[in-house]
Amino acid sequence: MRRSGGLLLCGLVACATPPLPSEAPEAKPALRYEARLEAELRRAERELAPQDPERSEVLLRLASHQAGQGRRDEALLLVETSVARLEAQAPGGGAERVGPLLWLARETPDPERAVAFAERALAIEEAIRGRDPSESLEVLAGLELGRGDPRRARDLAERAAALRQAALPPDSPGLGRALALLGQARREAGAHAAAREPLERALAIAEGRGAPAPERAARLGDLAAALLALGEASQARALLERAVALEESAFGGSDPRLADRLDELAGAAEAAGDPSLALRHLERARRIRERSGDAPALALSCRRLATVNARLAYPQRAEELCRQARALDESALGAAHPRVADDLLCSARLLEARGARDEALDLAYRAHDLRESGLGREHPAVADAQEEIARMLAARGEAAGARDWYAVSLAVGAQALGPIHPRLLPRLEGLSALALARGDAAEARALRARALAIRESAYGPDHLEVALGARRLADLHYLDPQPEPARSLYRRALAISEARLGPDHLEVAELASRLAGLAWAGWRLDEAEALYARAGRIYAAALGAEHPFARSAAQQLEQVRASRRAYGAAVPR
Repeated sequence: MRRSGGLLLCGLVACATPPLPSEAPEAKPALRYEARLEAELRRAERELAPQDPERSEVLLRLASHQAGQGRRDEALLLVETSVARLEAQAPGGGAERVGPLLWLARETPDPERAVAFAERALAIEEAIRGRDPSESLEVLAGLELGRGDPRRARDLAERAAALRQAALPPDSPGLGRALALLGQARREAGAHAAAREPLERALAIAEGRGAPAPERAARLGDLAAALLALGEASQARALLERAVALEESAFGGSDPRLADRLDELAGAAEAAGDPSLALRHLERARRIRERSGDAPALALSCRRLATVNARLAYPQRAEELCRQARALDESALGAAHPRVADDLLCSARLLEARGARDEALDLAYRAHDLRESGLGREHPAVADAQEEIARMLAARGEAAGARDWYAVSLAVGAQALGPIHPRLLPRLEGLSALALARGDAAEARALRARALAIRESAYGPDHLEVALGARRLADLHYLDPQPEPARSLYRRALAISEARLGPDHLEVAELASRLAGLAWAGWRLDEAEALYARAGRIYAAALGAEHPFARSAAQQLEQVRASRRAYGAAVPR
């Protein structure tokens, strides 16, 4: 077996052999191209120094060709062995290994090994004075997003974007990609408001330079996801409709990539209050996936269709879709795969809705165990399953068990996602409700205060989610001997609601009525009268003068006026 330039060729690089007569004619150009690459690599290893970038370039062209021909394992072995040999030949170098290591990070199917390769590349670049490690940072950030560590991904993406902005023109494609990654990482880390600006800039760069349709569609999809998380469903839907049109023009109407975008459009349509349109988009996505033969992707379509069918009051159809999803995943991935947990939870929610609570809880426990064994105890998806179990136990009245599961879900989620991620909100609200039920108002308030802080961090100070959190916390202060905390929180919620919903919205009436009650209790009769009058006007205009809410506000207004007539401005003793 011949060696060339220290590289063992046969067995690591496929030795060039004439194509067999039985080979299909279209395979011959690929074989000839590979033979040329192998010859180039032999020449490069014979004639060029280990640090010469041409060696790595030829190596990666050959490996990419092999991977593209379906021989990924062979390509990975080739590059790993070459990296090891470079380390042995040039122990004082390093830069020549960055490209191959990043190629391995992108191509290796094992997430842990992929991260290790990217970290080695980043360490090499950071050790070289004056070298820009942006690419290593971006590759590592993308891998961390994929394996469920959005906090680290965000930190890496922040560094990469700062370096790109300092080094590249403001309309550079490289800067656009860095900003898109930064926006995605911020959104996954729960910083929804902060994600918007870099994603808007990334889209503007792509559109400004006339980027290819798939890239523009991707940027539209990224921004739509951030807007959807912020509750701006109509804007998100408009962006996704543009993205679908771009991808249809680029890929055709039956490409599997289009199915993913249709799923996103369906989510925006449902959030905008049109579940029937969402169902049509999901059905189209399912037909595309049926033609592609990708069983796990088809299972995803079934789960999403099940959710919308359930909301449209088609429970039997929804349950059948969940069963189909499970059969597809088990057939393709095995019954112990973590993806099967998604199917089990799909069925569990539907069973719970029709009253089969024991069976539903059993499926939720099984889903949790699958995720824990397949993903590890500290994965955020495991915390999601724990939250589902806690919610089911609380609905059954099993408060102690619900509290334990909520607590562990909160701890695991905070460790995996960070202590201020919005995915923690249902767990905090669940624990708060349980604390209130057992009479522990102080703990309930502390939990809702933490939830309000998360909403402020995730959505910004003037978002409706913040108004909701402020109102919920104010409700727990409503009967305090010192009402100022409740009054301050209600006023904040009222100001946000007026600005975001308009002055005549029913939420504004409800908050005005609660503030009126506090004013009356504090014998501020002028304030109470004005607030009750305002609430009554809004209720009467929106619901009719005979609606119970309108009548209640009118009665309370009359009682305040009666108090004024009886006592004047003096506080009765």
